Amino acid sequence: MGGTTYGTLSNIATEYAQVMGETWSPSSTENDYRQVCPTSGKIKNLYVALNVDPGTSPDAYRFTLRVNKADSALTVTITADDTTGNDTAHEVTVAAGDVLTMKIEPLNGPSATPYACWGMTFVPDTDGESIVIAGTDNSLNTGVTEYIYLAGNWSSWSADELKHTLGQSCTLKKLYVLLSAAPGDGKSYTFTLRKPGNGQIDGNLTVTITGAAATTGNDVAHTDAISNDDYLDLECTPANTPTEADAYWGSG
Repeated sequence: MGGTTYGTLSNIATEYAQVMGETWSPSSTENDYRQVCPTSGKIKNLYVALNVDPGTSPDAYRFTLRVNKADSALTVTITADDTTGNDTAHEVTVAAGDVLTMKIEPLNGPSATPYACWGMTFVPDTDGESIVIAGTDNSLNTGVTEYIYLAGNWSSWSADELKHTLGQSCTLKKLYVLLSAAPGDGKSYTFTLRKPGNGQIDGNLTVTITGAAATTGNDVAHTDAISNDDYLDLECTPANTPTEADAYWGSG
């Protein structure tokens, strides 16, 4: 699992990025870049690279995996004149439904504002599992069905199906979704995996989050068999004009 920043790092403020995929621009608002782990396991072997070094020693940047808005033991500090660093000494236990982010801190006022990329190893508790995690702070449409890539791209919901392949055959058997706000009394959002059929069709994995209190939901009861050239996307259907919200998810 790995990520990258499309925008440069701030040399004055702590910011956050999504753990997997491309972060358009790191943000001081951690909630913007949440992703949901869909299964239990361990995360280890954090490697980070910058395109230029932070400046002049002791200028540095520190990268820390966050789990449920708390710092984990998995952290890397890159100090000038280095451009790479790693933490292979620690591992972090995660459970299904845990929320992941990457925290990026400038230390000692770095003179450079580099781009960054990183990678980690996910070791599932169940052999053979892997994870696909994503999310966006582009708000859900409260009136009509829209679509988005299942993973990888920081993008906006669209009336057109935004599809891509996972590049391998597998079985998706879990879908977890987190909303930034509850839909409201008698209102809901339904998220459904889409896959090839006669065009794109609904898969079996589906999550409905409903009511004035719920902001999370999951489907661990159904599965979808995926071929290595199948195009996938995620569909969101609102019911009864729910409260505007952002969505973050994970599948595996």
